[in-house]
Formats: sequence, structure tokens, C-alpha cells
Amino acid sequence: MGVVAIILGIFGIICAWFPIIQYVALALSVIGILLSAIGLKNSGVSGKGKVSAIAGLVICVIATVLSGIGVFVCSAAVAGAANAVSKAPGALQDLQDAAGALEGVKNTLDNLTK
Repeated sequence: MGVVAIILGIFGIICAWFPIIQYVALALSVIGILLSAIGLKNSGVSGKGKVSAIAGLVICVIATVLSGIGVFVCSAAVAGAANAVSKAPGALQDLQDAAGALEGVKNTLDNLTK
């Protein structure tokens, strides 16, 4: 179980850097923590696999932290984008007003040059 946790942790660390996939990496790294905890418990009885279980636990905790940070940043970016979109109708009207003012300036300059 420790080896599987190591693999899941490495996968989680790699995927923690990619938006949207971070959610999958977070889930897999939490599963890796559970598997390494089970492997650590089983190694206490048999004495085998303790090192791989500890390594898997450490790697999965690192993957969980990195994925959690990525999920937070990605969620904050989506929230910021949603906020910007909600303000878009007012911004569009401002741009249309500015375009109308520039058209008036153009017409005035055209009349002056004639």
C-alpha cells in the first residue's frame, strides 16, 4: 500500500500545477494518505513496508498541500472572473459612451479641416 501511496503522491504533485486537474490530484492525494496510513498500520504488525508507507505519507501530504493551494487559487480566479463579468454591462455602456464621444470629436475635426 505504501508504493501505491507513493505513486498517487507523485501523481498529485505533478498534477497540482495544472488548473482543473488539481481537483483530481487533491482527491487522489487524500486517498494516498489513507492508503499510507493503512500501510503504516499493517507494517506495525508485519514489520514490512514501513519505509514505503512513511514515504507515501510524506509525499501525499505535500501533494495535498500543493493541490489545496492550487484549488484555492483556481477558485479565487473563477470568483474574480465572475465578479468582472457581473460588472461587464456597465463597462460595455461606458465603452459605447466613449466611442460616441470619439465619434463627436472626429466629426468636429472633420468640420474644422474643411
